[in-house]
Amino acid sequence: MTNQINRRSFLRVIGVTAASIPVAGVLMKPNRVYALEVPTTEVDENSAKAKQFGYLADATKVDIVKFPKRAGDAGAKQFCGSCQLMVKGAQEVAGKTGKYGVCSLFTEGLVSETGWCNMWIQKVS
Repeated sequence: MTNQINRRSFLRVIGVTAASIPVAGVLMKPNRVYALEVPTTEVDENSAKAKQFGYLADATKVDIVKFPKRAGDAGAKQFCGSCQLMVKGAQEVAGKTGKYGVCSLFTEGLVSETGWCNMWIQKVS
């Protein structure tokens, strides 16, 4: 009995090995879980970004002439707490009353759950 390998067996081994490399890479990929770093301060309403998006911590003070999206019965139900962009709510800011949350637009601070900005999108349940 000889230990020689024929061409057909060699190609089969090479094919199986080549096909298993991507599968092994996927299976051996480490699972990474990244913690969401929560800011501890409130978004400054006077910052350039807040002004650009029309953010106010008190939604009842929004100028409905400038932002007609907030006008009417539909607008009266628009708050940061009910926005799709709010990724984590029920946070607190030291020295402030009320609840705040992490908004995907404002990574530099927390927004008030009773606030509003012109980028408001209805939260999908």
